[in-house]
Amino acid sequence: MDRFKFTTIAHGDHRLCSPLSNAKLGLVMSVLKLDATSRVLDVACGKGEMLVRMAESYGVSGVGVDHSSAFVADARKRADACGVADRIEWVEQEASTYAPEPGSFDVACCLGARPYGSYSDTLVRMGSFVTSGGLLVVGEGYWRQEPEATYLKFLGASKGDYADHAGTAAVGISLGLTLIYSTTSSVDEFDHYEGKYLAAMERYLRENPEDPDADAMAARIRGWRDAYLRFGRETLGFGVYVFMKR
Repeated sequence: MDRFKFTTIAHGDHRLCSPLSNAKLGLVMSVLKLDATSRVLDVACGKGEMLVRMAESYGVSGVGVDHSSAFVADARKRADACGVADRIEWVEQEASTYAPEPGSFDVACCLGARPYGSYSDTLVRMGSFVTSGGLLVVGEGYWRQEPEATYLKFLGASKGDYADHAGTAAVGISLGLTLIYSTTSSVDEFDHYEGKYLAAMERYLRENPEDPDADAMAARIRGWRDAYLRFGRETLGFGVYVFMKR
């Protein structure tokens, strides 16, 4: 089964491919002090919703990078519908291979991905893309509580893959960045994100029973559903951390 196919289908009803509400995203954007002179990079941008909203609300220009042709196509349509297509360049490319000129952006964003290796490696690499005084906006998972061994096995993860909320913020601080803002997704936001993810896939499976990947996708989505309800809902959180480069 193609994991990119699965992700595209499961995110079919999402605009923002992260567990943030529109209101929460608006709060994050409000602290960035963006204006028409701001140049923004969104790495692993998904459907480009954050960058489109920044351009629409604050007049920024920027670049969105994602490997998914389906997501980039959605991003282009969204930018055109919102009247900001002339301000944004969309790049269909593996984020890990995208390397702009050092210091060429005022803000670099990455919500829910680690395109340059570990969380720490991603912060370092993204930090090289922004000018002195520039901002990094990073979405990252964190442990709400001690993960159970069964959940770690399901995820194929180890406890050390994430820290708690404070520890996640501390990683950036230890790299010489200045933390200026942080927030976390509520359980309701996570429920809504996971619910839309589940519903989109279940509808697809009902409408496309002849898909050769149907059985594999059904097993995957239902296993994920059960793991989220039993473990993930209380264990894995999502935070957004805004750092300033010195």
